[in-house]
Amino acid sequence: MRLSHRLALGFAAMLLLLLLALSGLALQRIEMLDRTLVRLAGDEAERSRVVRDLERCAQA
Repeated sequence: MRLSHRLALGFAAMLLLLLLALSGLALQRIEMLDRTLVRLAGDEAERSRVVRDLERCAQA
């Protein structure tokens, strides 16, 4: 295998690992936000109200 092919393959592998790591971090953050939301609001109606309030605060 030529050096250029090995370098290209290594670069692609590093990009794939970086993408997987970022996806994992994003999923972890979503899970943390979901846990926080469940703690803030127990039932579905209350959860919807809390989400709307958080969206309003984020837009302000």
